[in-house]
Amino acid sequence: TSAGGDASVLAETGEFSLGAVNDIEHKSNAIDAAADEEEGEARTDTGEVNTNWHPHTVKVMGMLQKQFKNTDEVSYNAISGVTSGRKVGRRTAAGVFFEVLQLKTWDFIEVNQEGSYGDITVSQGRRFDEGVPAGQEA
Repeated sequence: TSAGGDASVLAETGEFSLGAVNDIEHKSNAIDAAADEEEGEARTDTGEVNTNWHPHTVKVMGMLQKQFKNTDEVSYNAISGVTSGRKVGRRTAAGVFFEVLQLKTWDFIEVNQEGSYGDITVSQGRRFDEGVPAGQEA
């Protein structure tokens, strides 16, 4: 299966949507979080390392893990459901995009876009095999 395939990843994995992000209480200090962002960690107010992932990040990573068993690249449009022919809410499309950017920041995935407004292809990054931190799997 190629990144440009007609079948939606969402159709293959079942119903998928992301709720509001701001319903999760953030405990990390913004300055410490920015410093540790590259390693996928945040520090709490007490200086402890917080490796808790947002539930949406866990959901998107789990979906990508399933897809990468069958292919080397996945299309963002297919992941988000944009090309599935069914109506996808803006919140879900934007939420998936945000989580893709978060996973890229932490080097779990690589992204590529050939041109402006073109589809984005997603592939495994150098940390992909580390997976979701223990105890946080979907």
